[in-house]
Amino acid sequence: MRILRKAVAQEDVSVTQSEKEYDHLAAPQDPETIRIITLVCIDNDTFPITIEEWSDTLSDIKGFLEEIYPEKKAHYGVSSFEQCGFAFMLDETLRAIPADYEKWPMISMINEMNLKIKVKKQSLKLYLVKDLAEDEYSHADIENAFVFRVFIEYGNNPIKYQKRLMVKKHGQVEVLILSSNGFIEDHIKLRNLQFTDSGTCISFENNLDISDHITKKVVFKVHFTDENELRDFLVHLREVLEVFNKPKVDLGVQLHVDCKKYEIKKENRFGFNQKRTVWFDQPTMTFNIATRDIKDIKTFQISQIKTYIRTKKPNKMIVDFHDQKLKKLILIFDHSSQFEEFLKTSENLTKAEGLAKLETIEHVIPQSSDNNRFRRFSWLDLKNTQTVGQIKSPTEFAYNVIQRGRISHEKRVILLETVAATITIKNQSGLEIKTIKFHDLKINDAFKNLFKVQLYTYNACFTFIFSSAYAKYHFTSVFLMGKWAEKVRPREIPLSEESTIMTLTWNLSCTTIPTQEALVQVLSGTTHHGIIAISFQQCIYDKVQAWVRQLMIFYRASNHYLVAGVTLDDIFLVVFMHPALKKYTSKISTFTTYFSEGENRSRKGGVCVTFKIDSSAFCFLGAHLPSKPSRSRQRNKCLQKLLEYKRKLVDVNVTHECDYVFLMGDLAYNLDLDKDEAEDNIGNLNFLKEKDQLTRVLAENAVLASFKEGPLNFAPTYPVHKCGDAPAWTDRILYKHHLNLIQESYEALTVTSKSLHKPVRSSFKCMIKSWYVPPILRPITEQPKLAKIRFITLTAVFYYPINQNKTWLSFYSPYLDNYPNPVVANINGDREVSFVVENKFSIGFSYISIDFLNDKNLIFLVKQMREDGCIEVIGSGSVPLSYLVQNISGFNPEAAETIARIKSAVGFTAPLESRSSVVGEIKGSWRFKVFKN
Repeated sequence: MRILRKAVAQEDVSVTQSEKEYDHLAAPQDPETIRIITLVCIDNDTFPITIEEWSDTLSDIKGFLEEIYPEKKAHYGVSSFEQCGFAFMLDETLRAIPADYEKWPMISMINEMNLKIKVKKQSLKLYLVKDLAEDEYSHADIENAFVFRVFIEYGNNPIKYQKRLMVKKHGQVEVLILSSNGFIEDHIKLRNLQFTDSGTCISFENNLDISDHITKKVVFKVHFTDENELRDFLVHLREVLEVFNKPKVDLGVQLHVDCKKYEIKKENRFGFNQKRTVWFDQPTMTFNIATRDIKDIKTFQISQIKTYIRTKKPNKMIVDFHDQKLKKLILIFDHSSQFEEFLKTSENLTKAEGLAKLETIEHVIPQSSDNNRFRRFSWLDLKNTQTVGQIKSPTEFAYNVIQRGRISHEKRVILLETVAATITIKNQSGLEIKTIKFHDLKINDAFKNLFKVQLYTYNACFTFIFSSAYAKYHFTSVFLMGKWAEKVRPREIPLSEESTIMTLTWNLSCTTIPTQEALVQVLSGTTHHGIIAISFQQCIYDKVQAWVRQLMIFYRASNHYLVAGVTLDDIFLVVFMHPALKKYTSKISTFTTYFSEGENRSRKGGVCVTFKIDSSAFCFLGAHLPSKPSRSRQRNKCLQKLLEYKRKLVDVNVTHECDYVFLMGDLAYNLDLDKDEAEDNIGNLNFLKEKDQLTRVLAENAVLASFKEGPLNFAPTYPVHKCGDAPAWTDRILYKHHLNLIQESYEALTVTSKSLHKPVRSSFKCMIKSWYVPPILRPITEQPKLAKIRFITLTAVFYYPINQNKTWLSFYSPYLDNYPNPVVANINGDREVSFVVENKFSIGFSYISIDFLNDKNLIFLVKQMREDGCIEVIGSGSVPLSYLVQNISGFNPEAAETIARIKSAVGFTAPLESRSSVVGEIKGSWRFKVFKN
């Protein structure tokens, strides 16, 4: 990102002119000050930039934009970026950064705005904004919230503090005290709230939270700017109090409810059962829980209870509260009749007191057996889905969803209008909340909850839970067809488009300085590639940003954009992409890890960038492993640590989740030869290959078992200059793929440089799956199509003895609509695990058409409980669903209710991997049923 400034130090005649140009970058000498942050523009375009915390400023970023992206000014309608400002997102709120901070060093701004953690995690996003006042902010996901600027006097303190009052009238009604920057400071207790008003001042007497467990009764005065502001606030406040303190229902006579005590067990967060006593108190309308000797009493207002959740066990329930600060209570009754009696008592109490909450026992929500990993909502059942989804016109689609907010979960209806290209969010009653254009939204659909989708605007985020995996796919398809009309369209079969990838690794040996001349030698002839991934090691850490800037200038001529970047000390990895692909890129994430911990850790480590283009997932890994020929086993462990990286998707690591995985860097594997013998045979490549440590490691299945490498038809890449070390192929590029991938070249380059390593690059040809939409997208008002797999036998065979601890099996696939509980296992001997497959044990896939399943996979995860109680995945395998497609091809989806039934079991087998090595295989047999409905 860096705008190169002139060095102010006195010239040193011993330093070359090209080196003097970068002298000013050398202070301070701290690798932790080089950061990558993400800049978000008003057109929703994002790109990473590097900063140096101690010397860079926000003004430097504006200068960088003027030089690299001048066309962005048109989106803001400004002649200079100096007319814009910066903001950041915190607590789903866009907060402006004061203009005075733009001249501060980034480290000062970061500390002042409390952004240090986000910067360290490389998750900070800076928004380039226009016309956002310094004291303004916008809450992204709170509807019907009214905010007033006020000054507050606390108790006898005469000082007036500038604050904001928020009155929230939807969902969980409440009044909040916010700081001047929009941070939530206190929740005003609405029960027994007393206030008096006069002129432009209002006095409250209320309990304020001093800490998590301490409250204090305090009187405070709130001063408004004028009488109109006060009048508006009182109108909203009285409406909130009317909702909170609803009048009691006149039942003619006052009912008396027998509130007996129940001796139960409470499950704590560690899974242990504690003996407790619970009871209701009618006079105070409270729910109480205490020890058996009635000590340590905790009291909750019944109005605080959101719902009771019934679990699979008939005598076990979960008490959920409106306030997210209150932990859920897991209660276990002695028998089910006692449980039902408890619920009946709660029902009678709410009726007797005339409260609107928990009016009937129907508020007890059973957990779904189809998808017991995620909470189910009655609003998402089939009846509501059919009612909401009735299509009024061919251009409108409606979906019943749950919107997850910071404070509460709300029932929502999403209306997609394909002609106007808009999404309208409505409440359950049909009241419009927000309308957004397609082109202002980005979508993310990769989550542990398979029914979850997030929509992003320039300054807000909306999280929705759909009724099924098919409803989620249906919504995503309609949305992308409207947003990417030139790209996504109905097709008879899934299609793939060809693209090219260039990967480059270079260990700079802390000598090479960033210049265009150096880049031309290694990057010439690469501008025609769609994806370009570059990993440098041993880059002088105070020159990282200068290197990135030079790379951006080099690829600016071919219109390639920097879409992702990550740094770790002197290692960095950047990914450039052609504009034709960048538009369809999503789910960008980064990861870093050191290979040794502690204060004396070395700078050896790994970095990772993952993203998706259309429906294809890519992963690029950069690594710098420990050197010295004797450390081969240590290098293996380092690679295992890097390849164990998992995103927020169950327990699936990137090698299974991504379609294409590339590993590049200074892997430091040497030859099993001494220096003299290696130099004597430098021209005999076949002999040297036989002595290559990485080749031996791959053959022995020690690490990288599923990775491939092109032929080593070039001389060893290290050392270029004599340094006393033996020659070796230390710089390597390996790859793994689940879709078609062709390696077109693999070469080492000869360049003019002081580095001891040659740069190595490789090019590939890949297939990018387009988002598949069939000609007729089935209405969501009907039952989704399901392809059910019923397992007949299921066994995992390991190549080494395993522990006799508790072992089970679970599954993962983005299109699972129903699946059973994890499968319990029987351990036969010490290497074979057979899983207990019941008669009705099956997995259901929501599918669009038969061909839709052809390139999908089902991932098996074999898990085991360790001695310390932790759970680890001891083996994972991926089985392609092409097994299913091959056996049911030729059937017409509309021919019958059951379009395919495979009566005879079909066998399958797949390797099990753990820590990047093949540790066994999973095998079994299954039958398929594919249903029209």
